[in-house]
Parts: sequence; structure tokens; C-alpha cells
Amino acid sequence: MAPSYEQIVIRAASEKAAQNTSKAIELYESALKKTHTVANQIELCTTLGKLYLKTNDTQQAANHFLKALHLFEVFSIENPVEKAIIHNNLAHALLHQNTEDALQNYAAALAIFMDLKDRSEKYIVHTANTAFAMGEACMKLKKLSQAKQAYKQAIALYESLKLGDYEEFSARAQYQLGAIYQEENLFLDAKNHFKKAYDYFSKLTYNDLRFEPYQAAACNNLSVCFKDLAMYDEALNYYLKTLTLYTNLSEDNAEFVPYVASTYTAIAILYAQLKDYKTALKNEKHGRRIYEFLTEEAPEKYKHYWATSYHNCGVFALEDQNLCKAEKYFKIALKMRKELAKQEKIFEADVCVTALNLLETYQTNENIKLEDKTDKCLKILSDLEKILPQLNGEKPVVKSMKSDFAYYNNVLKTRN
Repeated sequence: MAPSYEQIVIRAASEKAAQNTSKAIELYESALKKTHTVANQIELCTTLGKLYLKTNDTQQAANHFLKALHLFEVFSIENPVEKAIIHNNLAHALLHQNTEDALQNYAAALAIFMDLKDRSEKYIVHTANTAFAMGEACMKLKKLSQAKQAYKQAIALYESLKLGDYEEFSARAQYQLGAIYQEENLFLDAKNHFKKAYDYFSKLTYNDLRFEPYQAAACNNLSVCFKDLAMYDEALNYYLKTLTLYTNLSEDNAEFVPYVASTYTAIAILYAQLKDYKTALKNEKHGRRIYEFLTEEAPEKYKHYWATSYHNCGVFALEDQNLCKAEKYFKIALKMRKELAKQEKIFEADVCVTALNLLETYQTNENIKLEDKTDKCLKILSDLEKILPQLNGEKPVVKSMKSDFAYYNNVLKTRN
């Protein structure tokens, strides 16, 4: 005798509780074929959709959520809470395969929850979570204006709850708003939101170190905003905090070691902006040593960072009029960048930048005999003549390099 619908559902629920997802799906699909009750069909389709999501089968998940919504429409069923939840689940299933449709479903869920929220405060959390998810979908679609609106709506709702359980979401929304304003070059607004995100994540990290990477990221972006606002003391203060955070993280997780190196470089560049080239060079050397270590582990991933760090050291030494050191650093950077350019032409522009800086170093150094200086510079110009014409001449940096090349070429050939 075949098992009844009720028996199949009981077995399916048991397999689901035991985390036997595939078996649970098989049984629920069997139950779905047996029932003709609309309420049961909706419940089973929703359950199956969630189970398919657990197996990352987003297509099957979406199909079942769509069937559930279809039943809502065909039979005019009044259960707005369940309908909104299904819209949210469908949006989650569609997010990576059809983000535009996902956004429409988040919007449908949000409209329902907004109406429910006005009737009962218990729906505020659902409304806030949906607004946040909508913001994430908008970010994925680069719809920054809509994303801002959604995140702000979510933040206002979370803050109205005054519950610590939702500080993580408020922090994440504040961070995303900071990122949007930063992309729009609205650095004051970006700074304000990154500061709120940093404060939230700092508070969360105090009780749960899981949030420390987010705290570090918010701190780093806050540093960038202060620098862009020419608030250099504040920028340095937060860069140093960022350095401490990433250094602590790197002690337990090597994934954060590159962030320590990049933070040293950021601090070096900031000191260079303040014309303190000695301190800039000191910090860049710290970063360079880390990139050397990283290059030994993964040369294809980090060698160009190591080369750039040597180039930066050359720039800082040149600005500090330490021409011997500048020449040394530029030569090492040039050798590395030529090696990289042989593998990938994308690095040819970097070769030209370093070569021109080395040429400037030779030209500036009065301790080199004129004849030797001319020979060294003409050799560099000869190498550049083979590379520069191949670069995209519309890019401002390339135009600048071609202009410098023409100037030095004219000076040296006149001299020669």
C-alpha cells in the first residue's frame, strides 16, 4: 500500500530535520504531486524552494517560489506576510542570475512589509531587512541612487528598534553608503558614513572578533576620506589605526598580510604629500619588505606590487634629493617591470614611467660626468622609443609621458 500524503510529509520533515536535504527534497516533491489543496501546494513549494536554495540550485528554487506566488494570484489568497516572504526568497534565488528580477521582487516584498509595519511594529525588522537586501541588489546593478534610498530606509528602521541585534546591519548599510558617496567624490558625506560604520564595527568587535576585518576596512576608507578632504592629521591617525588592525589580523590569518603592506604604502604616500620624504621612504620600505615576502610565495600575484614599491622608494628618494638611492631603487624597479612586461604587455606603461623617472634622476645628478649622463639618458630614450608608440595615446598619463619623452629627446639630441 502506497504511503499517504500525510505520511510522506512526516517522513520529509524528519529527513529535513536530520539535514538529509536531498532525501527531504525527493519526499516533498512526491508529496506535492499527491496534494490538490492550494494551501498545501503553497507550503510545499515554499519549503522546496528553501531546500533547493540550501543545495545552491537557484533555478529550481526560483521555479518553486514562482509557482507559490502564481497560486497566490490565481486563487486570490490573502496572506500578505507569507507572500512577502516568498517574494524575498525568490529575490534571493534570482539575485545572481537575474538581478533586475530580484530587485523587482524585493520591491514587491518591501511594499507589503511597509503596509504591515504601519499596522504592527513586529514587522519593522522584516521591512528593514528587505530594504537592506534591496540596497545590495541596487549596488549589484550600479543603481547608486536607489541603493542610497534603500540603505537609508533600512538604517532608519534599524535605529528605531534600538536593539543591539541589528547593529551589524546598520554598520554594513552605513559602510555601503560611505562607498557610494566616495565613488561620487562626495568625500564629506562618505566620511560621515564610514565614521558611523567604523564606530558600529568597533563596538561589535569588542564582543566578537569576527567583525574586526570590517572595522579595519571602515577605518581604512575613513582614512582615505580624510586625506581627500585635506584633513591630513586625521587621515594619519586613522591610517595608523588601520595599520594596527591589519597587523593584528595578519598574525592569525595570512590573508591580511597584503593589507598591512598596502597600508604602509598609503601612509608613505600621505607623508610624501606632506613633503616629509624621509618618513615616506621609511614606511614604503616596510611595505616593500612585505611585498618581497609575498612575491616569494606567489610571484605572479605580487611581483608587480613589489616593483611598484621599489618605484615609490625611488620617487621619495628623488624628491628628497638622495639621488644615489633614487637611482638604485629605479634601476631595480625598471628591471622588475621589464620582466613583467615580457609576460604581459599591460606592464609596458609602468616600464615607461620608471624609465622616465630614472632619466630625470640622471639629469638631476650633477656628480655624473656629462658624457656618461648623456649616454645613459640616450639609452633610456632608445628603449622608450620602442614602447611608447604602442601605448594608448588618449590616456592622460601616456600623453604626459610622450611629452616628457619629446622634451628630453630634444634636449639630449641638441646636446649631443
